[in-house]
Amino acid sequence: MDLVARLVPKLLPHEKERVLRDGIAQAAAWGLTGVHQAGIDAEELEILRGALEAVPRLRVYAALDMEREPTPDALARQEELRRRFSGDRLRVGAVKGYVDGVVEAKTAAMFEPYPGGGTGLPNWTQEELDRTVAAYDQAGWQVMLHAIGDRGIDMALTAYERAARANGTSGRRHRVEHIEVARTADLPRFKASGVIASTQAMFPYPNQNHLGVYVPTLGPERARRAMAFKAIDDAGAVHGQQHVEGRAHGLAVVDHEDGALAQAGFESLFPPVLHGLGCAVAGMRCNATHSLCFRDQTVRLATAGEIVEARRAGCSAAARPISQIASTPPTR
Repeated sequence: MDLVARLVPKLLPHEKERVLRDGIAQAAAWGLTGVHQAGIDAEELEILRGALEAVPRLRVYAALDMEREPTPDALARQEELRRRFSGDRLRVGAVKGYVDGVVEAKTAAMFEPYPGGGTGLPNWTQEELDRTVAAYDQAGWQVMLHAIGDRGIDMALTAYERAARANGTSGRRHRVEHIEVARTADLPRFKASGVIASTQAMFPYPNQNHLGVYVPTLGPERARRAMAFKAIDDAGAVHGQQHVEGRAHGLAVVDHEDGALAQAGFESLFPPVLHGLGCAVAGMRCNATHSLCFRDQTVRLATAGEIVEARRAGCSAAARPISQIASTPPTR
């Protein structure tokens, strides 16, 4: 990817701002009031701030790139960005790192080999990840860790647990991103450690990539416990479901009355996926807002149709302000 990316012409600042304004308008058209941007530099933060001032219809919570075992100077530079970008419309409060890769390329870190061999490619040793997460946790940052394979997820949870013990901290709202192939035994660790399970409900949509590439790459045992959205809910985790462009697909996937899943034979492949639309709405609204650490702890109410569906499904959280769910702001 880097070989190709180096040859793609870079957007000029005014082109970036135009693209950002279009994105803000699209998000607002979908009824979104707040989003996150995971991985952004100082120049792009300035451009984004200008776009948000010109089109004040959205709040953005931004994450910087997580540096490996950051030095005091590196932490100071990032702290300055957090200080500069701390407004109501744009706020820096997190860092994002990558524990492993993806299933399709067999780079997601697994405990057991993939069909054909290999267990993935962790980007860290456990010790390196522990030290890095502990440094950011101690400095008051929320940490977001991309972790897809069961070994990668275990590494992320272990780093968060050890950081909390070492620093005596809590309430950071650290996140594990994607959580595609978790071990069932690891799911209760999210609630126990206060770590947010951040998933993307569009990913298991039964298209050719998923059924023809993803499932065979995992193998049958792992496929049966992949994308375990309902199991995550049942384990009591704060479960934030995201992915803006997949919003409509995501709601279709998690609605157990959709029918498309059974028609595609998908239900037998991924039984832990299915849960009610009401809980999906809560994940995309209340829990997602909680995971973004917005200061006023509020979330836009669901539409009338979504409220009806949520209540029918026995999950009224979608129609409640987040202050009724988690009134304590993230600690600093």
